[in-house]
Amino acid sequence: MEQFPQANEGNEPERPRLDIDLSGPDGNVFMVIGLARRQLEGEALKEFNRTVWEAMQVGAKRTYDDMLGIVNSFMTLTDTSATYPDYAPQPPQTDEQA
Repeated sequence: MEQFPQANEGNEPERPRLDIDLSGPDGNVFMVIGLARRQLEGEALKEFNRTVWEAMQVGAKRTYDDMLGIVNSFMTLTDTSATYPDYAPQPPQTDEQA
């Protein structure tokens, strides 16, 4: 699966952001996928759709966490409820941390 560059890496455009409460109704996997599709365009959207389609085939044995990982590989996914620590909001960096 192709990984898109992180923000501010060379001359590449910033990745789209998806801030969502994964503990609420918008956390339904199909809602997350739909919201992600709205943010992507062009080749990124085509590749996302292809990756999601492959992951949802019978026998693919993908979990909810796997699907969140796919979304996160195409954009910056942030769980505003902090239910999923891998996608919890990150505290801002201070000058000392940078």
